[in-house]
Amino acid sequence: MSDELRAFATSPLLWIIAALTVSIVILQALLFRRRAVAYTREHGILTEEEIKTVTRNGAISAIGPALAVFILAITISGLLGGPFVLMRVGIIGSADTELRTATAAALISGKTLGVDPIDMSTFGTIFFTCAFMSCGYLIWVPIMTRGLGKSLQKFLMPDPNEEQTKAQKIVGGLLMVLPLAMIGLMIFMYASSGPAFILVMATAAILKVVLDKLSANAPALKSWALGLAVLVSMLSSIVWNMMF
Repeated sequence: MSDELRAFATSPLLWIIAALTVSIVILQALLFRRRAVAYTREHGILTEEEIKTVTRNGAISAIGPALAVFILAITISGLLGGPFVLMRVGIIGSADTELRTATAAALISGKTLGVDPIDMSTFGTIFFTCAFMSCGYLIWVPIMTRGLGKSLQKFLMPDPNEEQTKAQKIVGGLLMVLPLAMIGLMIFMYASSGPAFILVMATAAILKVVLDKLSANAPALKSWALGLAVLVSMLSSIVWNMMF
């Protein structure tokens, strides 16, 4: 990255835009949570204590995945600047997706990200490509999720007094073969990524089961079970990749 581009990529203007972007995301999260809590209280789904427990468990469970994104984001910030990473990861939350998109955009401009010096034209291409990529979420998600809750409830929690429709029976059958599909996915990932991928998944699964068993005598541990399982499995990936 040239000095001119670095000055632009880390300029106060881009930091302000990045801060405003992330602020909108935080505001949306707070509004969604407020709406969810209000709905839960209105219909008596959870008690106040259960709401606090769910909120705490969710926050703790997010530590592991967030740490993985944070580590990769640091790498990208050295290549494209902090404001770019803050805007992209703050919206999508997948540093790996952003890195792949940025790498592809750089190749389109005839550059190799992390190897060749990035000029202003390449930076603009990367910025536009990452933004264009995220447009799919804005269009696809509302279309696919509209009415999805009612449809799933109809299929997964049918009225016992009503006879199941053909569609409901088909969905029920698909749910029964879902474990087989997961096994097939693991075989595919083994073939494409090697045994280290399977070992990382096995480490997380075994540790989660062990922590759930231990939490029977230590309820406070249950909140940390998922986060610890993800974090330890991430660290174990270093060992497994060295061995395989």
